[in-house]
Amino acid sequence: MTNATTRLHTPCNVKWSNPFRFDPNDDKHDKCVHFTAFARGTVYIVFSSIPTNKETWYSIEISTNGVVVYKGDKILDYSLNRNAVSIGSSNLYQSYFACLTETTESTVIEYGKTQANTNFGDNYLTIIDRTNPIHARFYTFANGEDDIAIMDIKVMPRSGLVQECKAGTVLDAAGHFCVRKPCHKACDELGGITGD
Repeated sequence: MTNATTRLHTPCNVKWSNPFRFDPNDDKHDKCVHFTAFARGTVYIVFSSIPTNKETWYSIEISTNGVVVYKGDKILDYSLNRNAVSIGSSNLYQSYFACLTETTESTVIEYGKTQANTNFGDNYLTIIDRTNPIHARFYTFANGEDDIAIMDIKVMPRSGLVQECKAGTVLDAAGHFCVRKPCHKACDELGGITGD
């Protein structure tokens, strides 16, 4: 990964459809999209509030070199951990999850790999966006230069996913999110400092 702050690669074949619509706060639960991919190259999962406006996209780029999370064309964060990346084989499948948690002040994006079709997953990346956060209502998948196959797509409550913090992440003080730098005890990961 270079010191770039803007998108290095653009997702191909981004197609939006009504069946891939969700509300992260439906039923008072935050949502996770679980999916399985066969991919020799890069896999993207894209979330958006206005699909025709790329500035309202959060996209997770999963390649054999790393995982990058974008807001529009701006890099929010990335992981080069070898366990977080794509397998890079069109013959082998890998299961993933991406979760969104929204408040009025922030959107939390979580990425990881699930253990096949179970509700157990390894979290490799959590981003808390507090700068004009996007409140996504649509999601879709895209590819890089190579074809991909996506299957077993499920939208589930975040509470149904048991996450283990990996790649240098630890559970925050409140016990909710895997973070790189945990907040002190008086800090609310979603909104900032809450008291003593």
